[in-house]
Formats: sequence, structure tokens, C-alpha cells
Amino acid sequence: MLKYHVNYFKLKKRLSLVLINSGRNIVPLALNSLISFLVIKFSSFSVWGELVSYIIIINLCTQLVGWGSKQYLLREFSLDNSKVSTNWSENVKARVPLLIIVLLIILLLRIPEDFKFMLVFWQIIIFINRSYEVLILYFKKMKFFLLMEIMLSLISISIVIVSNKNITVRLVLFVFVVIEFIRLLILGMYFNKKVLYNFTASINLKILSAGFIFFLLGTIGMLQSRLDLYFVALLLHKNELAVYQILINYILLIQAATGFIIQPYLKEIYRMNHRTLSKYSFRFTLFGLIISVPITFSLAFILEKIYGIDISWNIIFLSYLYIVPIFYYTIRVYVLYKIKKESLILITGISVLVLSIPLNFFLISIFKINGALFAGVIGELLSLSFYFFFEKKVGLINGAKSINKQIEISQP
Repeated sequence: MLKYHVNYFKLKKRLSLVLINSGRNIVPLALNSLISFLVIKFSSFSVWGELVSYIIIINLCTQLVGWGSKQYLLREFSLDNSKVSTNWSENVKARVPLLIIVLLIILLLRIPEDFKFMLVFWQIIIFINRSYEVLILYFKKMKFFLLMEIMLSLISISIVIVSNKNITVRLVLFVFVVIEFIRLLILGMYFNKKVLYNFTASINLKILSAGFIFFLLGTIGMLQSRLDLYFVALLLHKNELAVYQILINYILLIQAATGFIIQPYLKEIYRMNHRTLSKYSFRFTLFGLIISVPITFSLAFILEKIYGIDISWNIIFLSYLYIVPIFYYTIRVYVLYKIKKESLILITGISVLVLSIPLNFFLISIFKINGALFAGVIGELLSLSFYFFFEKKVGLINGAKSINKQIEISQP
């Protein structure tokens, strides 16, 4: 009876942590979807399509200045928790030159001057805020920041609703910048007492070389998951871009939830033996196959009834196929990080990316939005195929003994 009670308490605690961390990450993404709905409702698809163009610029710049810092620092913190403050401060300093390069690129873009300065200010704030993300994960301070994201979302929605008929691209960009600045103030005040800032004049650029593999993996992963959106932005009208961005944003939100579920337990995953990983991986894959069915139909319902977007059975089926594969290979990706076989992730990402470029151009040119979704599905299935190959031939969780010996780390 006591054992049952202890297990129930542990399960409840773990589930609570997963739900809180998922909520903390999902709220900002859900806000983006809700803002898109309000912009379309009070203005037009073309206005949202133009906003998406600027969001794409910021996302690409953020990926560059991030330089894989979250994954790199999580691993460093887990290896030596006595140097959390020092490693974090040194990493932030090392990435400042990248921020300067990105800001200069934004200033050279052919867009209105006031838009340039808003994007510059937005990028600076995002650089600082994303640097705090790893601390939230490591110290597991999810509950407070979930409340923060809910509060910021309510403020954003209120501003847009009050503006209603006066909504413009400029106004929405301004709202995004203001919300990011409020987030900065809260993060700064909270971690001012948690972390001993250790900033000096010197910059250790070796940190960039150490984090390069994580940057490369993250960038290829981002391009791989958003390549279809980028090609839609290049080849199709802003109205079609707006529609596809809404659809793919929900799909990526669902995919991202797999990471949100696992992230609070990365430290534990890095310490699991191969048998525990095998059982956990199987359950996670089965969970994905089942839960993706109601999620896909719910997505179709939201897009049709709320956004007024016509959803065919082809899109429903392709959306399901787009979502499912990540439940299979997410655990395998973390196992590769664990045994320091990031090169296999890199090979997968580059191979899928190279194959996806002509595929996206060809399918989107002919089939428009359906072609973009189909190209994304092929990319996901290719990724699954690579990790399945590693599973059977190279050995990750149930495979070769040589690899199993590497990943069998004794429990602390």
C-alpha cells in the first residue's frame, strides 16, 4: 500500500511538471495562433501574411544568435553543476558578436525604417530572453513562468481586441515588441536573485566552437521543419502564406509538445540505461500513434469552424502523417546526444534537407498548399527512416552491444 502511494505521488509529480512545462511553452505558440485569428478577423489574410514575413526574419536571426546554447548548456550544467553561473555568463558574452552581425543584417533589409528599428529592438530583447530559457529548464521553475506567459498573452489579446478595426502590420509588430520587453523585465528581476552574473570584458570564443554542433543541429532541424513555409513565402501569394502558416503553426505546435514533455527529464534521460530507455521509447511512440488521431480531427475542426479555412480529407490525413513520426524519433535523438553521436543527427538533418529543397519547389509549384504539406510529410518520414536504420543497424536503444555499452550509465 505504501509502495503504491509512493509511486502514485511520483507519477503525479512528474505529470504535473510535464503539463506545466508544456503549458509554459505552448501558451506563446497558442498566442501566435490566436493573434493570427484576430488579425484575419479584424483585418485580412494579406495583413497576417505580411506579418509572417517579418516573423520569419526574426526566427532565422534568433536561430543564429542562439548558437545551440540551450542544448549545449543543459549538457554542461548536468556535467558540472558548480559552474552554472559562470558557464551561462560566458556563453551569453560569446554570442554578443553574433547579435551585432544579425542587427547589421536587419538594418540592411529593404523594409520601412521604423520597421527596421522595431525588428532590431525586438531581436535584442529576444536574445536576452532566450538566454534565460536554459535556466528555467535547469532549475525547473516552470510554474511561475507559466503564469507569466498566461498574463502576457492576456495583455496581447486585449490590446489587439481593443484595436480591432485599426489593426495594422505596424501595430501588431509593436505589440510583439512590448510583450517581449515586459517578459525581459520579469525574467531579469527573477533571475537576479537566482544567478550570480559573472560578466567580464573578455570573450571566450572557444565556447562558440564547442556549441557549434548544437547550433548546426538546431539550424538544420529548424530549416527542415520550416522549409515548406519558407518556400510558400517565396512562391505563393500572401493570402496563401497566411493560410499555410496557420495550418503549419498548429502542426509544429503539436510536434513541439513532444519536446516539452521530455525536456523536464533530460537530466534523467541522460542517466537511464538502455532497458529503461527502450520501455520509455515504446510507450511514447504508442502514445503518439493514438493521441494524434483526436488531435488531428480537433485541428481540422478549429481551422474550419473558427478560421473559415476549407479542410479536405487529404489535409487531415497528411496532417496526421506529419505529426506521428516525431513521437518515434524524439527519444532516439536524445540518446544520440547522450552518447555524443551528434554526427548521426547531423547526417540525418542534412540528407533530409538536401532532398526536401527540390521536393518543396516542385510540389508547391504544382499543388500549392497541399504540395507544401505533402513535402513536409515526406521529410518527416525520411527522418523516421534514418532513425529506424540507426535502431536496427547501428544500435541505439535495442541495437548493437557496442552502442548499448556506451549508453549504459550507472545510476547515481
